[in-house]
Amino acid sequence: MTTARRGGSTKQDPRHTPAPDLVNRQFTAGGPNRLWVADATRIPCGEGVFWLAAVRDASPAGSSGPAEPPIATPVPAGSG
Repeated sequence: MTTARRGGSTKQDPRHTPAPDLVNRQFTAGGPNRLWVADATRIPCGEGVFWLAAVRDASPAGSSGPAEPPIATPVPAGSG
């Protein structure tokens, strides 16, 4: 049995300058393909760690769904 891990998976370097906020925390766009947003989440599981990632177009016009179904690419266990 493993114990729950607390905190994030990244250790911040206090001497490092953070990346600039290029969109000024505005996560909507005026049209398709102008701004894409992404997120990754680490999920501990019985086999190790599962990483779930999502990327989407931030425009209201892009929220109706993709023209083609998304393609999931499996990552072999132990490769990350």
